[in-house]
Amino acid sequence: MFGIVAGPVTNFLDPDLLFGDLLLPLVSIAVAIILFEGGLSLSIADLREIGGVVRNLVTVGVLVTWTLSTAAAYFILHLDFEGVPNSVAGWDGGLSSYYATSSL
Repeated sequence: MFGIVAGPVTNFLDPDLLFGDLLLPLVSIAVAIILFEGGLSLSIADLREIGGVVRNLVTVGVLVTWTLSTAAAYFILHLDFEGVPNSVAGWDGGLSSYYATSSL
C-alpha cells in the first residue's frame, strides 16, 4: 500500500529517476527469482491434483479474456480492426507470428 501511495499517487518516488536504465533489468531479475523460487517449491504431486484447474485457466480463461477484451476494444473504445494483420487480430497464429516478423 505504501508503494502505491509513494509512487503513482503522490509522485514522492519516481522509479525511472531512481533507477534510470536499470529499472527494466532489475524488475526482470526480480520476476525471474520469484518464478525460480516458486518452481523449486512446486511439488509434482500437488500439480497433478490441480492439473484440471490449471488447464482450464490456460485454455478457457485465455479464450474468455481475449474475447471480452476484443469486444470491449471494439464496442467501448470504438477501435476498428481494419488494417490490422490477421496474426495480430488472432485469426492466423496469434501474436507470436506477428512479433516474430516485426521489428520492435
